[in-house]
Amino acid sequence: LLDLTSQESGDRRVWNSLHILSWDTDRNYIDTSTLKYVRKTGIIQSIYNLQFGSDRQILESIRQEAIELQKKQCYQAAEEKYKQFLRWDSRDIWIWYNLGILYYETERYRDALEALIHALNIDETHANLYYSVGLVYEKLNCYHEAAEAYKKAITIDSVYLDAYNNLGNLLYQDCQFEKAEVVYQKAIAAGLNHASIYTNLGNALIVQGKIDEAIQVYQQALDFEPSNSDILKNLKIARQYRKHPDRLYLSFGHHFYDQGQYSAAVIQYKKLLDI
Repeated sequence: LLDLTSQESGDRRVWNSLHILSWDTDRNYIDTSTLKYVRKTGIIQSIYNLQFGSDRQILESIRQEAIELQKKQCYQAAEEKYKQFLRWDSRDIWIWYNLGILYYETERYRDALEALIHALNIDETHANLYYSVGLVYEKLNCYHEAAEAYKKAITIDSVYLDAYNNLGNLLYQDCQFEKAEVVYQKAIAAGLNHASIYTNLGNALIVQGKIDEAIQVYQQALDFEPSNSDILKNLKIARQYRKHPDRLYLSFGHHFYDQGQYSAAVIQYKKLLDI
């Protein structure tokens, strides 16, 4: 709250001034274009309290109400609370993030993407923002964009388990098995010793015909989750494929053919003919 005095044409004018921020203005950056001068001291004091004083607690209360409503799946009410918050403070990245997640949970993927990108435009140093953008792009069938988002998440946080898994899985689904293998290996090299990483790596290995390596990796996955039925099943199948590799190539050939991935199917059938 400022009291500015200026002399102009012999007239002394006293103005009460407050730095009022627009939605796209950095709260810590003062520019003359964002200054607004008003005469009503009560209004100034009210806004001042909201930004710096006790009324800030009201905003935090709105935040908590929105979060609780979202947890209870009261999505419309939560959305209204988030938007109410943003009318006063549009630079809060976690409000934009929560709003984006709300839209994701309610399958409003375009709105989710807009909210999350808005958060990134404010601060792009948070890995989970990029990870969430990747999830949304997957829902929109924009797989290249999703992969790039996961890569950025990993660049920021080199031990982001879910980002490695999702990136590797995207590459696997696109039949880029060697690249998927590299991603999973990088995750392990980063210290992410988790059953899901080893399982996915095993899957990427076995589809390339690296059966012995896949068996070893599945066994490593079991070290973390000894009773995991999916890993046990994969290990059993891998051992069967070691005895009968023709079944491996025939099985994957049919699988890729049914998925419409004909180039991958041809590769598997050619391996079968080479036996």
